[in-house]
Amino acid sequence: MPAGLTARRPPVAGPVAPDPPARRGRRWAGLVVPILVCGGALLTLAVGLAAKAAGFDWGAPAQPLVVFLRPALSTWALPAAIVLAASLYGALRLHRHGTAVGPAGFAAATFALTLVTRLALNVFRGGPGALDQPFVVGRAGEGRTEFLPALPFLEGGVGHFLSHFTEISPRLPIQAQGHPPGLLLAMHYLGIDTAAGLAALTIGVGALAGPLLYLLGRELAGEAEARAAALLFVFVPTALRDCATSADARCATLGVLAAVGLLARRPANRVLGAAGLALATFFSYALLAVGAWAALVRWRREGIGAALRLAAICGAVLVVAFLALDLLT
Repeated sequence: MPAGLTARRPPVAGPVAPDPPARRGRRWAGLVVPILVCGGALLTLAVGLAAKAAGFDWGAPAQPLVVFLRPALSTWALPAAIVLAASLYGALRLHRHGTAVGPAGFAAATFALTLVTRLALNVFRGGPGALDQPFVVGRAGEGRTEFLPALPFLEGGVGHFLSHFTEISPRLPIQAQGHPPGLLLAMHYLGIDTAAGLAALTIGVGALAGPLLYLLGRELAGEAEARAAALLFVFVPTALRDCATSADARCATLGVLAAVGLLARRPANRVLGAAGLALATFFSYALLAVGAWAALVRWRREGIGAALRLAAICGAVLVVAFLALDLLT
């Protein structure tokens, strides 16, 4: 052995000290919410199945779930499966080597992945011609309950339609009854009056939720967390299965767009976020909850004062936006 060097003995393994009670308590505290959510979901399923076995019919196809269990494959299944597999491989590569791609490039890649995966899975079941089927107005199709049959109610003019919306609403198809008039007005001004046009609008707007979620993640956490969240969102099963041609896809995009502004670090952008919230609520009443959620986030991060200020901004912009709409129409 050279002079001046001494042999280092390997450390002797000893008994591992148990976690202190405080650390164990924090670990369990982090599991409370997942346990409650999973337990509530399982309880809901158990109650629905027990009720069905006892002869109680709730009107849900797969009680208590409002889904239809109809597995289907088309001749497009193989190429669509290849596209899905390639998208997953691309997402993994993007996650591992994403630092070489700038924010703009990553956002564009997220949009492409969101768009391609949703199209592939839905083409998997019925081919390209099935993408607009939810909006086709026919005897047996669900398009009879969608928005296209409601367009003739706008023939009297936008102002008349909005001022009499509460009287007109009960006569609209069921999907249009359950939503504010925002989508019908968008279809009117964009000249969309076919199932293919409405499907294209839905698919394009819905896919924007991917890059918008990435921007939201950057406001709430770091770059790595934002990228991971956006890529995970691409492969959420319900989003893949339902959000190619579903109104929920448009609502998700509008909701995340509002959240990006409301939780922005720059105060001026929060006003834009409140304007986005006003726009979102014109398409779905439920999206008012985005403002409440953003206020809760502000409260947890910056205190009750920040939450109240954000709530005040949202309320003021909502009132101004709907007053302006009333005056303009």
